[in-house]
Amino acid sequence: MKKCHANTLLFIVLIFLFTSKSFGCGCGFERITQEDFDRYSLIFTGKLVKATACDEQGSQKFTFQIETIYKGQATRLVSGLNNCGGGCNFLFSEGQTWLVFSNPEYGYINDQHACNRSVMITSEENEFLIGKEDYVTKQEWEFEIDFLQSRITEDAKIVNFQFERLIPLLKKGIAFCIVILFFILCFWFKQWLLPYGILLGLINGYFLNLVVHLDLLQGLNKFGILGFTPIISGLLIASNIIYQFLVKELLNFKKSFILNYIIFLFMIITHGSIMYLNRPEILQFNAGFYDFCLTILGTGLLFSAFVALFFKKNRSKLKIKK
Repeated sequence: MKKCHANTLLFIVLIFLFTSKSFGCGCGFERITQEDFDRYSLIFTGKLVKATACDEQGSQKFTFQIETIYKGQATRLVSGLNNCGGGCNFLFSEGQTWLVFSNPEYGYINDQHACNRSVMITSEENEFLIGKEDYVTKQEWEFEIDFLQSRITEDAKIVNFQFERLIPLLKKGIAFCIVILFFILCFWFKQWLLPYGILLGLINGYFLNLVVHLDLLQGLNKFGILGFTPIISGLLIASNIIYQFLVKELLNFKKSFILNYIIFLFMIITHGSIMYLNRPEILQFNAGFYDFCLTILGTGLLFSAFVALFFKKNRSKLKIKK
């Protein structure tokens, strides 16, 4: 009796596997609705003219040459980052033609994954895939295209220039001016703690990135943040010594704690920013990133208290010439 139930269960599983679409891992192609159409700001068909290999982080860079645009505006060539890791996500290859659904940020596509509505039309060998077994049927495809064509407006077009691409640069320019003004005011009113803390944090962040990138201290990565305890503590202690000799001031525990926390935060921010600029997919596709940030903030409190206590106990050994 048990054997009969087991065979029945196996039969049902096999039927499910072989009758489901081969793409999407449970997110198969379904008939498009108005809700689907409204969900995306950019819909187009295009050919992949550039696609890098899928890297260790499960992502690849790509560039589409747009052929037909159904919704939104974009330049003829549009680039982005594809999540190609795992068994469900698809891999882009040069020469493929796709119907792409996306919500780009500042003209950059970064939302392609298994359950996105994007679908491959032709392979890299220029083989037309519509109508193939376990793929989109010709009837489904005709309905999809008719639906999209019926909703094309004058606003859907290929443009030569997108102002949105300049928005990040404008934000950085404004932020840079604010930072410069902040430092000028700090020096004007002789408030040294914050500007020196930020400056030393930036320097330490670059040095920490160098240590990690060049793997100068091999084997520390496997211990996580604890593996970098010696190097982070050393950087904070050195920063305190530099600050006290530059400003000619011995800090009490409270001021030392504040200085160390400022240095720690900007060290981590600088290190994380460099990582993001070089490998944005590390942050984009890491589900535990925000939990990790909270852990970092808490760890910074411990480091700051430790270094402040260290200087409090060794206060008499530091001789500052005024």
